[in-house]
Amino acid sequence: MTAQETKLLNAFETTLATTLGASGTTVTLTAVTDSASNNIEAPCYLVIEPDSATQREYVLVSAINISTKTITLGDGGASYRYLKGSAATSGLSHASGSTIRYVAMAQHFEDLNDRIDANFNEAGTEIVAGNAVKDEDTMSSDSAVHLATQQSIKAYVDSQVTAQDLDFAGDSGTGQVDLDSQTFTIAGTLNEIETSALDQTITIGLPSSITVDVVGNLTGNVTGNVTGNLTGNVTGDLTGDVTGNVTGNVTGNVTGDLTGDVTGDLTGNVTATSVLADGVTATTQTAGDNSTKVATTAYVDSISVDDDLNFGGDTGSGTVDLDTQTFTVAGTTNEIETSATGQTLTIGLPSSITVDVVGALTGNASTATTLETARTIAGVSFDGSANIDIPIDNLSDVVLTTPSSGQVLEYNGTNWINATLTSGDITGVTAGTNLSGGGTSGDVTLNLSIDSEVAFADQTASAVVLKDYAETDVAVTSSSGVVSIDLANGNTGTITLSENITDIDFTNVPTNGVSTFTLQITQDSTDRTVAINAVTVNGGGNVTAKTAGGAGFTMSTGSGAIDLVTFLFVDAGTPLLNALQNFS
Repeated sequence: MTAQETKLLNAFETTLATTLGASGTTVTLTAVTDSASNNIEAPCYLVIEPDSATQREYVLVSAINISTKTITLGDGGASYRYLKGSAATSGLSHASGSTIRYVAMAQHFEDLNDRIDANFNEAGTEIVAGNAVKDEDTMSSDSAVHLATQQSIKAYVDSQVTAQDLDFAGDSGTGQVDLDSQTFTIAGTLNEIETSALDQTITIGLPSSITVDVVGNLTGNVTGNVTGNLTGNVTGDLTGDVTGNVTGNVTGNVTGDLTGDVTGDLTGNVTATSVLADGVTATTQTAGDNSTKVATTAYVDSISVDDDLNFGGDTGSGTVDLDTQTFTVAGTTNEIETSATGQTLTIGLPSSITVDVVGALTGNASTATTLETARTIAGVSFDGSANIDIPIDNLSDVVLTTPSSGQVLEYNGTNWINATLTSGDITGVTAGTNLSGGGTSGDVTLNLSIDSEVAFADQTASAVVLKDYAETDVAVTSSSGVVSIDLANGNTGTITLSENITDIDFTNVPTNGVSTFTLQITQDSTDRTVAINAVTVNGGGNVTAKTAGGAGFTMSTGSGAIDLVTFLFVDAGTPLLNALQNFS
């Protein structure tokens, strides 16, 4: 058989609901669920007419449709019927009502054995490599659903351990340690570095006495003698003798003798027999020399004498001897005032300034009452002390006399003048769309004559009597089962079916009031259906059109049958459907 999992359901038995022919591949059962509501599942083996020595047939079921209670035998091929144990190898037919039973058959156990045989030998003492268990020394497939053989695991681990080396490098030189057979040793240098190993930790430190040239900065306390040159900064206390040159900054206390030159800053108190030891000479600094030297009193005096402040103003210049003189910044009465305190000199304006101002002055003169020089406006003097009146005759572009009643001011293109309004007839009335009549003088009559389309723009027409009228017939079509109806094009339409209608979409349905659309539907030569459960209004969701008594709507059948269907909308809501059917 096949290495597959087939299903069992204890004590399930039912009957055929349809006939199974000798070459049939599907059949409907009376039930596919037992009394405890357990469904039978595929794949499984069933036996038909199990108690008949001449009609008994074992079959393999590959699929079950629970809702229709239909089973498919195998993959639809005859090889899945007439299994071993059947009364015949072909030609068996089974009538409706025949018994069919769920049993544990030889084929079920053969399937189990096939699944076991795929991975174990017959004795059960060894696995069969290549299926669930792989014999793959490199583990190259990297599978998450397979096992490996003992030999593959050992070969893979051995290859990984042998391949693992530790590559290392120092400030100079490189090396390699075979982790499978060698030991990585970290050795110190005598009187410079010492190492100590314990468990998984290696400790690297300095010995108690170091013999080495130190180039760079030392941070911390140095206790002991330093022999040789010390180049770099020392931050911390240095206790001991230094024999050699110290180049760099020593921040901290230095206890001991310094034998050699010190190049750099000494920060702290120097305690010695004398500031300058025997044989050390003082160097006098010169102007501009900022190096650290031992200065003499003469140099300091010369610097004091040479320090002058040179300054200049918008006009003139001056010099202040900083050793003997004071630099004074003086203001001008009623213009500038100055004030000095501590290290700050403040320069400002007094509360009252007496000065000629040349340029723009922003602000108000609080005491000004008139213009210093009066100005003339249209022949009238103005000094700002009072309002003025300008006679109209003083205006050069106005030619006026005293106006009389009913006159207006009119500009004639050159001057403003008095003018009198005149009355007269309308010069012309022209008839517009759907209007006739008009004229150019006297009484004018306009006649309304509607002989073309008039758009009322959704406005209400009251007390209207209609006579001899017709409605627009909208040609309605369908596409992929969808009918689209735009009420802006009319309220009646016709369609001849060419496919099943599954969706009806209405647009431009008035949102206030009652509106209708009547559709004449003519049946196709092949009967078509019209669904009313997927109706949309103005782009809304699908709704079902309401019918009298909820009876629904079924399109009349027969080629050329005509149904007259009216959809009524209230405030663009769910349509109410009324149908007059089967006109012929």
